[in-house]
Amino acid sequence: MKKIILLIISLILGIVTIIPYFAGIEASRQFGYFNQTFYPTNNLKLLDSTYQRGWFHSVAQSRFETSEQNQVADNKANFVFLHEIEHGFVPIQPTVVHSRLYLAQDFQASPSREMFDHDVLLEVQTKVEMNGDNLSTLRTPALTIEDDGASLQWQGLQGSIEVKQNVATVQAEIYTPQIQLDTDQGQIVIQDITFNADMQSANNNVMQGEGHLNIANAQIISKQVPQVKLEGIELVGSHNVVNEYLTFVLKTGLQQMQVGVDHYGPGYGDIELRHWHLPTLTHIKNTLAERRYQGMTLTQRINAAKFQLMPLGLKFLNKSPELALTRLNINTQEGELQARLRVKMEPFEGGIFLLFNPTLLLNALNAQLEIFLPQSLLDNSSLAPETIRAYLKMWVKKGFLVASNEEPGYYHSQMQLSNGILQVNGQQLPITNVFR
Repeated sequence: MKKIILLIISLILGIVTIIPYFAGIEASRQFGYFNQTFYPTNNLKLLDSTYQRGWFHSVAQSRFETSEQNQVADNKANFVFLHEIEHGFVPIQPTVVHSRLYLAQDFQASPSREMFDHDVLLEVQTKVEMNGDNLSTLRTPALTIEDDGASLQWQGLQGSIEVKQNVATVQAEIYTPQIQLDTDQGQIVIQDITFNADMQSANNNVMQGEGHLNIANAQIISKQVPQVKLEGIELVGSHNVVNEYLTFVLKTGLQQMQVGVDHYGPGYGDIELRHWHLPTLTHIKNTLAERRYQGMTLTQRINAAKFQLMPLGLKFLNKSPELALTRLNINTQEGELQARLRVKMEPFEGGIFLLFNPTLLLNALNAQLEIFLPQSLLDNSSLAPETIRAYLKMWVKKGFLVASNEEPGYYHSQMQLSNGILQVNGQQLPITNVFR
């Protein structure tokens, strides 16, 4: 009886002892899968990769370079991605992966702990639970990049990404204190940037959800135009896919805008993309990506892409996509500017031959535009560029903008285009009159 008990105890101890090793084997398999998917997906070229497995601790290292399509300069950037994996008793404690990204020229064969703190470009710590849920915390240091007289100063970022239920839900929070760009033409400073996203996997294997981007303030200082300062910028985007068609909604908000000594705001705008055929959009994206791999010059790639994208573009337009500006409200010193816009393509026939007769394509365009704007806006050069005010004055002269009966001191315009016929404030006009 004692021998049986001792045997059972020995087996238990043996199993417990080899758990970390088998966890290391699984970590090695996952690392191989990461190499096969991550680098090609992000247009990166994997040069070499090693994996040293231990009982409780493993080290993986990959060296890669940016591929030709990601290059602006002739020299390719070479990086090292180092992963330290703690895979002890997985049922008791989660697997922890420390990942660090370095420039290859700064990396040493046996990096010191001091190097981790000073030369790292990106650091990510990921905790992986038994059920596959994982939480990654990330940070980047402050960076300064100088190129051709321009200087970009980035005060780094920090954040977290949580993945649950086998990528069924993803939550992300990212914050960066400041980004500053200095050139010989001026300066751009963006402060307190926060991004949050909450995504869920839908039945069509497409992630759906909502993202928030908030910017406390942004300044544009130029030698040629008055200083512009924006405060309280908010962008909220959401999307969903139904029967292969994408709907995307972007809501924007601005608390205040200052141009020189003049103040405007608040302002709001909502944009919607409706009924966009996702498979065709994916085909267009893949076609553009393929052009990058064929060793062509930029001009050759553009010409080849045009030849292939024209039929795809017609196919996309024939799926009845729609663009809508459902709300645009901006408070100015002269009053409130309001606008609404809806543009939709109706189904059409003709295929590729429409490229030789764009008028037929114009007949399939269905659009509505409604504008309310203060009459004094046309005389204030600080509110709108001269070219825009010249167009608006031309519209007043031609009767496109008329005095509003509902809002004294305002112009009003209501336009509708359908079946190639343009109606402006109830009167039918040739469409070419709008641009002459």
